[in-house]
Amino acid sequence: MESTVAKPELQVQAMESTLVEPAVVAKNDWKQNPYPSTLTTPYFCRWTSCFWAEKPLLPRTLPAVIAFVNVQLLLVAMGAIGLTAWASGSDCRGSGVASSYATALVFTVVPHNSLVTFLFGVPFERCLEFHKVFAVGALASSTVHMTWCSTDLSGWGMLAAMILGTVLSTNYVRRKFFEVFYKFHWVMFLLVIGLAPLHYRCHIYIYPGVLIWFLDVLYRYFYLAMHRYPKDAIVFALPADVVRLEFPKGKFGYRPGQYVFICIPALAYFQWHPMSISSSPHQESVSIHIRALGDWTRKLYDMAKAGGAQGVKIHMLFEGPYGEPMIDLDNEKYKSVLLISGGIGITPMQSICNNLIYQEKNGRKLNKLWFVWSAADRYIIDAMWDGVKRLPVNDDPARLPLSFQPDDVGIHLLPAAPP
Repeated sequence: MESTVAKPELQVQAMESTLVEPAVVAKNDWKQNPYPSTLTTPYFCRWTSCFWAEKPLLPRTLPAVIAFVNVQLLLVAMGAIGLTAWASGSDCRGSGVASSYATALVFTVVPHNSLVTFLFGVPFERCLEFHKVFAVGALASSTVHMTWCSTDLSGWGMLAAMILGTVLSTNYVRRKFFEVFYKFHWVMFLLVIGLAPLHYRCHIYIYPGVLIWFLDVLYRYFYLAMHRYPKDAIVFALPADVVRLEFPKGKFGYRPGQYVFICIPALAYFQWHPMSISSSPHQESVSIHIRALGDWTRKLYDMAKAGGAQGVKIHMLFEGPYGEPMIDLDNEKYKSVLLISGGIGITPMQSICNNLIYQEKNGRKLNKLWFVWSAADRYIIDAMWDGVKRLPVNDDPARLPLSFQPDDVGIHLLPAAPP
């Protein structure tokens, strides 16, 4: 792997080839996978689908659109209540009810396993957008409410906590000062639910939403993370400040492109970080590649580096999986697939690529597969190269040849596709 031309950015292109159908494989045998669609398909899609064809009548994006429209209508209703209360000049209770409902919804949509996800298939990371919308609505209606309750100290305390929590949740603060955002988010949350019983009867409206969130926390931490899933893993330090974390699959089931939340008590017991899975469901072990970009990931890299080539055994907690591509990649109508990623973002694409090749080898009709990876330097390529070499396609290079050719460098990391 030598080059004579240095480039600030390498464009890595892979896998443009025609797949040959296996000779002796049962038709549709690739569908017999360890993550049946019936276990992950939202109930809303099941109700509106033809089970014999496994093709939902409604697209995956439609439930998210419906939910977003409903949120907007609800905010309009809340605004109307607030304006009515403001125009009356005396309706303190009416504006307070609107604020309490909005605050309850802030907690209702934030659980990782929420009813919104269960019924409509809107994943957790997209529900966070609704969480932000409801938070702004709660702040606006609370401001209107406090114009009449100016002598109530508990109300002012809750409003101050909402304002500070909203300011510290902006994208800039979260990206630049995540520790500040994370810790103050908890402090503001405790202030709001602690002052709620002191502010008339607003806790009657807020606490049901808090209860839904709390039950989700119990399920995720005490059942999934501490009981069901494996807790021992090995971390290896790779080039480009990348860490490879591996653990046995056990009872853990997931789909390509999903991610998990992991916690390493030796680094920080109460910090959970989302990480994409780079392995594929058919593999016996689960791997996660993490690049050191912050304080927590830097500590993890230093820990792994201390173990050398043998790695370091660690105790970890994780829960999930969450998310998945909006496109149903298990649908047979997709016979040509293009995967594009950049830098460490190759991890979910590597998982999807492995899975597609595995399905093709087991009977799926797949004509072409392109894999494009853009990397800022060769060190990230070195870090991920071991995972690339373990792609199933390398077992039979003549059947599905794989080539990597960085721009203008003139090197081939694997044999190029035959003419």
